[in-house]
Parts: sequence; C-alpha cells; structure tokens
Amino acid sequence: MFQNALPCTPQPEILAVKIIYFSPHPNLYLSIPSGPGVHMREMIAAMELLGHEVIPLIMGGLDAPKPNEAPESSSIHPTKNSTKARMKRFIPTRVWQSAKDIQLLRFDRHSRRELEALIGREKPDLIYERAFYLSTAGVRAAQRTGVLHVLEMNAPYPEERRAMEGKGWLDFLGRMNERTQLRLTQRVVVVSTALSDYVARRFEPAARKTVITPNAVRSDFEPPSEAAVEALRKSFNLDGKYIIGFIGSIFPYHGVDRLIDAFGRLRIGNDQLMLLIAGDGEILPQLQSYAHSLGIANRVIFTGRIPHAIAATYIALMDVCVMPHSNWYGSPVKVFEYGALGKTIVAPDLSPLRDVIVPDKHGILIHDGDLHAALRTCINDPDRAKRMALAFQTKVFAEHTWRHMAERVLELPIHK
Repeated sequence: MFQNALPCTPQPEILAVKIIYFSPHPNLYLSIPSGPGVHMREMIAAMELLGHEVIPLIMGGLDAPKPNEAPESSSIHPTKNSTKARMKRFIPTRVWQSAKDIQLLRFDRHSRRELEALIGREKPDLIYERAFYLSTAGVRAAQRTGVLHVLEMNAPYPEERRAMEGKGWLDFLGRMNERTQLRLTQRVVVVSTALSDYVARRFEPAARKTVITPNAVRSDFEPPSEAAVEALRKSFNLDGKYIIGFIGSIFPYHGVDRLIDAFGRLRIGNDQLMLLIAGDGEILPQLQSYAHSLGIANRVIFTGRIPHAIAATYIALMDVCVMPHSNWYGSPVKVFEYGALGKTIVAPDLSPLRDVIVPDKHGILIHDGDLHAALRTCINDPDRAKRMALAFQTKVFAEHTWRHMAERVLELPIHK
C-alpha cells in the first residue's frame, strides 16, 4: 500500500485507485517521441496496468500543437523560434531569463487553478506530479484539497536551468520553490542515486521519503520482426557489416561527436565497420560536417528523426550500442531499450549508469577518452560482449520494467 507521510510516523494505509497524473510543463506534450514523453506515457500505462484509473492533466497538451497554435517559448514553430533567437542576441541573459521566469510563475498559477478544478470534479486519491522548474502548483493544490501527492523529480531543475539557459534575477525562487516541493510532497521519486543525494542536500528531511526508480522498458516488450530488421538493413546496404550505433535526441551533452571521433580511429583498416546514428537534434549538421572532415562520411549513416514506434528496429541493426556521454543525474531510457534487445552496451561511468550496470558484467562503462578502447574490446572479444549483453537483458526484464517502477512508487501488489 502507499503510505502517507514519513516511514517513522504511523499513518493509515490508503489504496490509490484514482490518480491524477499532472505535468505542469507548459511545452511538454504527452505524445512527444523523446525520453520525457516515453516516460510519461509508460508510467501512466503501468499505473493502469496495476488496476488504477489515471486521469492525465498535461499542461503542454496531449498532442503536439499545430504550427499556428505553438506557444512562443516552444521550438515547434520555426518562425517564432527564429524571431526569438534574434531577440535574444540583443537582450541581456538576466533580463531574458527573468522575463521567462515571470511567465512561468503566471502559468503556474493557471496550472494550479486547472488542477484544483479537476480535483473538485474527479475526487482523486492521489496526485502524481512530474516536477518542473519553479512550479509549486501540484503540492499547493494537494495541500489545499487534502489529496496525497507524489513528486517525480527527473533533474535538479534550478541547476539544470542555469547550466543550459543562464542566470536570471529570480534564480532564488527556483531554489526556494524546489524546497517547497520537497517539503510538502508525501513521496519523492527520483531516477538515480545521484539525484537522491541531491534531494538530501537540498532538503534533508526529504531523504526519508525518497524512492529511487531508474527508467525502464515495458514488461510486454517485443523485439521487431526479423523481416522488418532485414528490410531496414537492406535499405541502408548494411549486409555483412559490423554496426556500432547510437539512437536518441542529439544534443551537445550526449557526446555523439566523441563517438564519431572514436569510430574514425577505429575503422582504419576495417571496411566492414559502420556507424549508425539514429535521431535528430540541434547539432546534427555539425556532426555531419565533422564526419566529412574526418574522411568517414561514407561510413556514417545519419537517419534524422525517426518515430519512437520503430526505434527498436534501428537498435536491432546494431552490434554495439553506445551512449557516449550523459549528465550526472539522469537515467537514460535508451540504455534499457538497448538492454531489452540484448545488445552490448558501452556507456559513461556515471552514478546513474552504475545504479543499473555492473561494469564488465552487464556492459562496459567508460571514462573520457576510453571509448575507442571499449569499442575495440567489443570487436575483438565477441564472446565476452555477448555474455554482457545477455546478462543485462536478463536483469532488465527482471528488475527494470515500467510495471515494476509503478509498483515500487505506489507500494502496491501486482494484480494478477
């Protein structure tokens, strides 16, 4: 059963049969194909699989807005996005970020009104909130209405925002509101030990109500058909090739440039090696230029954006699946998808990866500069690579499914 308050305080057990899944992010929609969208959809599906009624309140919307409906802060609308980029060149970062913070605070008040109205109509047993920078709508509404609240934190939001966008004059509110979230919620859900440690530093009492649940895959995950994989292989002319691959959104912190560099040194003297980079992102053109400058453009396939529904088919083509780099706190969904398909994994030696991968048993964890050597190991010792892949595949389905995650978060028995 889900238990209210802290473990040391005796409380009545409450069965959460009706759950509002609340995402206060103004531009994050439920159908987005990247990691956050997958996480939201799968968590909702897992809760429903456990027998609960889930009512989503996704403030960014269920589906991607049409171009003429996209908010100005969204990257969906290219004209507005380019206009915003031009404006940012002439406005100091602190002014720009402060204006954005004021907009977010206004939106947070709107979100709280929407949530309280939904609570009034549906009378839920639990609010499950995907946390967002500056937002206290969920915990405030739960406190006001007396509904249990679970806070899912996927990032150190104030730190992430400063690192990615810069400082504003209202930064102190980001830290203050984060403490409010941690103080008022009944349970904190994080995806890594590193993020759990962060929560403890920010608000020590929250450590006693924190649950660590790394990301996952579906328990009914099915590999793509051999026919689909072979058709894709032929479309890229990859018969007989040894394929090193990456899949996902492509941002600077993913380190795909490191993978291209390591591959450039690796393929000398071996024309059977190919590099498959499946996905799209802001630096894709630079990566394509980099591959060309290294003289390996004919050995690197850039697919561009692919639907998540067929992502597994691309992974199935790969012999070694690489995550060149990541942030210090996140639990990458792609690693579990690699594992579910029985692929050898090379990933950074960071705390969230060590939470789930025992080095040299489930995969190879690398430090900066070690990627080339790790890939060479996989190629030269295929039996060892296969043993690690199968060991992690077994662990993924035993311990890291969305159903397990939902069960742990809510502390409910699995319904047979």
